[in-house]
Amino acid sequence: MSSKYSTLKLRRGTASEWSAANPVVLASGEPGFIVDTNTLKIGDGSTTFASLTAVAGGGTSDVVDDTTPQLGGNLDLNSKDLTGTGDVIITGSGNFTQGVFLNGATAVKSDTTGIANASGVTNMVKISQTNYDALGSYDANTVYFIV
Repeated sequence: MSSKYSTLKLRRGTASEWSAANPVVLASGEPGFIVDTNTLKIGDGSTTFASLTAVAGGGTSDVVDDTTPQLGGNLDLNSKDLTGTGDVIITGSGNFTQGVFLNGATAVKSDTTGIANASGVTNMVKISQTNYDALGSYDANTVYFIV
């Protein structure tokens, strides 16, 4: 049977097969594939297969599998919302230009539009009554939640 397509097969085996055959040295640029872990390694002509680093770029097949995701830059929501259950914990500062919402209703918003000589709230602090009393001075742009 004639076909215009061909099959290309890489040097391949299970992780245990590669381990049993060690030391295997792939030629420079020669690919080797571990079929049971979907791992691809490319030879350099001198490093044993077991010591080669897997080719990166495949990533995780399901974002739920990544229990510690990290951003390499800013997150662009593309006019979408972050939704779900659980807590949002922010260490550092945040810029909430439209306010903070709880169940769809504005919970906190610092808007001084139309109010002469007013400044917005720039800080919120949860503090005990004892620590609040001990402050000595208070910031006019801070809301203190005494618990």
